[in-house]
Amino acid sequence: MTTAARRRAPDWKTLLAAVLVPGLFFVALELLLAAVGVRSVLYEEDPYVGFTSYVPVLGEGLSDWWSLVLSALPSHTPTLPRGIGNYVIFEAENGPRIRNFQYTTDISVNPQTYADIGATNIPHGVGEIYNSMLWEMYWLLVAEEGFDTDFYNGTGGNNTAMQLIIDGMKMTVCSPTFVDARDGILAADLATFGGAHQCSIWRAFAKRGVGVGANGGSPSAVGDEVESFLLPDGAGGLSDCLPIFTDGFESGDTSAWSSSVP
Repeated sequence: MTTAARRRAPDWKTLLAAVLVPGLFFVALELLLAAVGVRSVLYEEDPYVGFTSYVPVLGEGLSDWWSLVLSALPSHTPTLPRGIGNYVIFEAENGPRIRNFQYTTDISVNPQTYADIGATNIPHGVGEIYNSMLWEMYWLLVAEEGFDTDFYNGTGGNNTAMQLIIDGMKMTVCSPTFVDARDGILAADLATFGGAHQCSIWRAFAKRGVGVGANGGSPSAVGDEVESFLLPDGAGGLSDCLPIFTDGFESGDTSAWSSSVP
């Protein structure tokens, strides 16, 4: 597929319109399945490659991400544990889910990092770890720009996240590793938003082990990756995303912090 063809591929608004129909009781799972079409085009998934390839693995995480984002409510919080597929296996909304861990920014509930992909199930478990990084990014952006219930024309952090994910896939190399996918999102932010969200993207990925110096290893296997929790310090042309304070004041969940001056 040519680069031009990838850029003409369906966007998240098409995905949303395809599944939000009256009477749909398990919209999250339908969103997951509909997202397969979008990710398949933008990541050029080949069904004959096999599940040792990173391409379908990343896609599994993206499908989960879309189902979470497009079923999000204003009342949701970063640490709220959310499952996938609860309805279809007759579980309550806060049930254990069909994934290994529920999605949340709370490390005590979902402790997965990049190094865990060598020991988890393929493809869904590896995709789950990728989505855990994207979920961190989503909530950092919502903390910065708010949540907008208008998924089509809104200007909230959730809208920004959706645009970054779609544009990031278009700017990611074929058969990407986690590191390649991160770099595609960073490039998308530079192209679409002038680099306004570089540090939020870095913080999200670094929290889960794909920081500066992380190595994706081979895109056709898992287990040879090297994780890193380092943030860029301004060297090598990267943004300076190091904390202002050195005493741990900025550690922990800062999603409720205000950026306005009283």
